[in-house]
Amino acid sequence: MIISDYKSKDVLLIFPQTGIDLKGVNLQMPMGLMCLAAVLVEKGYKVTILDQRVTRDFFKKLKQALKNRPICVGLTSMTGSQILYGIKISTFIRKNSGIPIVWGGTHPTLTAEQTLRNKNIDIVVRGEGEITFWELVDTLFIKKSLEDIKGVSWKAGEKICHNPEREVMDLNTLPPIPYHLVDMEEYVYSQIPGRKRSLDVYTSRGCPGSCIFCYNRSLHKSRFRARNIDAVIKEIEFLVKEFNLDSVFINDDNFFVDAQRSHYFCECLTEKKIVPEWGCQGVRVDSLEKIDFDILEKSGCSNLYVGIESGSEKILKYIKKQISIKQIKNIIDRFAGSRIIAHYNFMVGYPIEGIEELSETMDLVDHIMKVDPKAHFSSFHSITPYPGTEFYDIAKGYGFIPPSTLEGWANIRWETENTPWVSSRMRTINSNITWLTYFIDGKVLYKTKDRSLSMMIIKVLMALARLRWKHRIFEFCPECYVANKLINYKINMRK
Repeated sequence: MIISDYKSKDVLLIFPQTGIDLKGVNLQMPMGLMCLAAVLVEKGYKVTILDQRVTRDFFKKLKQALKNRPICVGLTSMTGSQILYGIKISTFIRKNSGIPIVWGGTHPTLTAEQTLRNKNIDIVVRGEGEITFWELVDTLFIKKSLEDIKGVSWKAGEKICHNPEREVMDLNTLPPIPYHLVDMEEYVYSQIPGRKRSLDVYTSRGCPGSCIFCYNRSLHKSRFRARNIDAVIKEIEFLVKEFNLDSVFINDDNFFVDAQRSHYFCECLTEKKIVPEWGCQGVRVDSLEKIDFDILEKSGCSNLYVGIESGSEKILKYIKKQISIKQIKNIIDRFAGSRIIAHYNFMVGYPIEGIEELSETMDLVDHIMKVDPKAHFSSFHSITPYPGTEFYDIAKGYGFIPPSTLEGWANIRWETENTPWVSSRMRTINSNITWLTYFIDGKVLYKTKDRSLSMMIIKVLMALARLRWKHRIFEFCPECYVANKLINYKINMRK
C-alpha cells in the first residue's frame, strides 16, 4: 500500500469527463463527490473538488493540488468512457506523486477485483461511500492498516483484499451538502422546457423494482430509502434563494415509491410557493398509479420522465418490468388529461425482440403522440449488459464476452459491438431508430433557442424523421450515419 507523505488534512476529489459533456445541456453536479465531501468537511478535513468537465487547464491545476500532498485522491466512475479519463488522471497522479489513489462509483463497486488490477489504482470504495471514505481517510491519516474498514477493496502487496460490506446507511444522518466547494453556476441550466435555471435535488436512493437491466438490485439490493421531506424542502428553499432558480429537478432512482411521502412533498411546495416548477426522472408507471395528478399540478410539477421500455407485453415480462400495456395506456390517458408533460423512455435490442415486438413499441409511440401531443420522447436506447445487472449474466448466455480489463470497459460501444444476439439487420434498424426518436416529436427545438443554424438543421432532421417514422423506413438512413460519425469523431478527439 502506498502511503502519502502529507502534513495537512487535505483530501482531493476528482470527477473525470464522461464523454460528451456540454455545459447548459447535460452537466449535472458531481453530487456523489459532494456527498463524500460533506462528511469529510464535518470531520475537519479540507476538501478540494476538481471537475474535469468544467476545469480549464485541468492537469495543470491537478499538479498544483498534488503539491499540497493530500491524504489521498478519490475518483468516481460510471461504466463507459469516464473510465478512460479516470485512468489517464490516475496515471498522471502516479507519475507526479505517491499519493494513494482511490476509485469509487457504480463501476468500481461492481468490478472491484478487475478495477484494482490496474497498477495506478490502490483502493476501491464499494457502494455508498460517505462513511466508508471518511473512515478510509481517517485510517490513511494515522497510517494504519485498512483491514478493518467495511466496504473497501485494497491491495496488500500483490494480493487484492475485499473487506466485508458496509451496513445500509440512514440518509437522514448525513450532513448538509457543501455547495461552496464547486462553482454552482457551471451546473445551472434548463432542465424543464420554458425554464432557464434549474439544479438537481436528491431525495432518496434505490428502487424496489426488479428490472433485469438495472444495477440497482446489486448496488442498493432493491431497497428504497428516503430523506425526510422537511429537510428536502429546506434544501430546495436554500438552492432557489442562493442560486436564483426558477425550477428544480428531482434526480432520484424512483421518487414516487411512497405515495404519502410524495403527496406531502407536493403539499409543502404548494403551501410555501418555493419554486414555480419542478420535474422528476426515474418515474415508474406502477408508482404513478397511486399519485393524485391534481396534487402534482398544484405543486408546480410540470415534467416527469417515465420508463416504459417497450410496447410489447412479451418484452415487458422478459425484463421483469412488472407493468402491463393496459397500465401504461391508463397513465398515458392521465397525462393527456393534465398539464404535466411526460417524457417517455424506451429501449431496444432485447435478445427476444424481432420486428413484431419492435413494431408494437412503435405503435405505442404512435398512440402516445395521438392521445397526448404534448408528450416528449427520449431517444430509444439499447439494452446494455452492465456489470451488476441480471441482464449481464443473461447476455453472456447469448455470447456476450465482457471486457477482461478496466480499459476494455472504457472503450466498449454497445450499439455496434458486443451485442451478438442482435442480427446485423436489427442492429442497423435499432441504431437508426435511436437517432430518429430524437426528432419525431419536435420538442428538441426548445433546446436550440437562439441558435439559428442549429434550428435549421434540426428542422430538416425532424422532417426526415417523421417521414421515415410514418412509413417505417429504417434500414437506409444516411443522415443518421453522418450524425453518428460526427459524434464518434467528437468522442475520439476528446480521448
